[in-house]
Amino acid sequence: MSKSVELAFDEVSVLGEGPCWSKFGFAWVDILGKKIWQEVDGELKSYEMEMMPSSLAYDESGNLVFTLNDGFYRFGHGMLKSIKKLEDSQEDLRFNDGKVDDLGRYWAGTMDMKEVDPEGSLYLMEKGKIYKILDGVTTSNGLCWNANTFYYVDSPIKQIKKYYYDADAMTLVGGDVLFEVMEQDVYPDGMCIDEEGHLWLALWNGYKVLRIHSQTGEVMDEIVLPCKKVTSCCFGGENNDELYITTASYEMNEADWKDYPNSGKVFKCKPGVKGPYLNLYKN
Repeated sequence: MSKSVELAFDEVSVLGEGPCWSKFGFAWVDILGKKIWQEVDGELKSYEMEMMPSSLAYDESGNLVFTLNDGFYRFGHGMLKSIKKLEDSQEDLRFNDGKVDDLGRYWAGTMDMKEVDPEGSLYLMEKGKIYKILDGVTTSNGLCWNANTFYYVDSPIKQIKKYYYDADAMTLVGGDVLFEVMEQDVYPDGMCIDEEGHLWLALWNGYKVLRIHSQTGEVMDEIVLPCKKVTSCCFGGENNDELYITTASYEMNEADWKDYPNSGKVFKCKPGVKGPYLNLYKN
């Protein structure tokens, strides 16, 4: 049964992504707009970046930690500081989606700017050190963990893959296909997980967020959005029972704006299940 949605934030992003809710506030990025939005205690602020911010987390002190094109950065007390840059960064690659795992380590992957070649990689940052976990990625997206299972999206492949995750060895094994998007020109994008262990997947060009059974790949539920390009989602709200959903207004034509005037904004709804609190990055 489709759930009703409402506007959470009226600001329009070119490419809204990386929603992040914690006790320190709510934030999201506009990748192509090179901007970070953050709401704390009802006050919404924006921060302009010289590069493209693509994913967000909070550290244990309440500072924003995020990825820009070439590495990991921290923003706190009005100062932008580099935590660690990739030694093998390339101009035709940039960071994309990322999240913090249960051990406080920040995982994020790179993508080919043209989203054609599998030249990207998945990395893990632990206390300022970067480790490469996976190669051959085109557009890194949708990272989620559930105990020893890691769920991952490479958007152009149009699949959610399921790996065995060895936290101590920092390795992924497997890569079985859990779910595949079959619609033409519709792609899996950002993703989050609920308290029951099932996945919420945003669909680029698909107008929806799907709830996917984490064992069978069955579509359990859906949330229909009043816009075409749905990009990511996370749980939040006072009881962590609201789903916050980012969207994009990228490459909208006149007809698109007429039909979907709220594209690029952040929405929320109550999907009927709670989500776990997002992990904090451990310095």
